[in-house]
Amino acid sequence: MAVGALPVQSDPTLLEDIRRYGKFDPTGCYQCGSCTLSCELASDFANFPRKSIRYSLLGLREPLLGSLEPWICHDCGECSTACPRHAEPRISMKTLRRFLSAQYEWTGLAGKLLRSRAWHLGALAFSAVLVILLILGYHLWYGDCRFQALPHRWAWSTCFPSLRITRSR
Repeated sequence: MAVGALPVQSDPTLLEDIRRYGKFDPTGCYQCGSCTLSCELASDFANFPRKSIRYSLLGLREPLLGSLEPWICHDCGECSTACPRHAEPRISMKTLRRFLSAQYEWTGLAGKLLRSRAWHLGALAFSAVLVILLILGYHLWYGDCRFQALPHRWAWSTCFPSLRITRSR
């Protein structure tokens, strides 16, 4: 081993793990550099998307987790337009960011939300119900809502003036 070199272990399951989060095809890339040349953000510091795709192809999980390059990409799509093999580096970078988000998050919910359509739709439905309950709670707490003897006699127009029904003749 060279002096000062850090031992890096290859993880053969890395590609399978990344592909669970979306389309990721590093085998289509033959490292021509067209994507890096077309990207306005690429510099000596950030050589993306090539370096990130190469890390994943080689199974280098630790350098990939420590890399900032997937986060610098702002998803403009110039790299996918310039790619002569149509390897879609833009989509690969998006999938890589999803994978990295799930790796950084410690509860495991991000991984479930980013991999499963059912979890994603469930989270959206939960958020919608929560917002509706918060709006109703706000209007019941701060609004001028008065309950009469029974809930069916509740004056909706007092609590929610925008729901007032007017009959046109």
